[in-house]
Amino acid sequence: MTSEVPRGPPPPLPSDLADACLYLAGTAAGYINGADLAVHGGGEPPARHLAGRPGPAA
Repeated sequence: MTSEVPRGPPPPLPSDLADACLYLAGTAAGYINGADLAVHGGGEPPARHLAGRPGPAA
């Protein structure tokens, strides 16, 4: 039965995190300020919801 339950995407690789860091350090991210960049493959809610912080206003 557990083989029928979807497992979601695999955890991010170190290269996935490095790519995000390189993007933020580059000129393409010049106007990004105070944003959360989630690097998790879409398999979990953003950390702010897990930490009990409120999300964006609805």
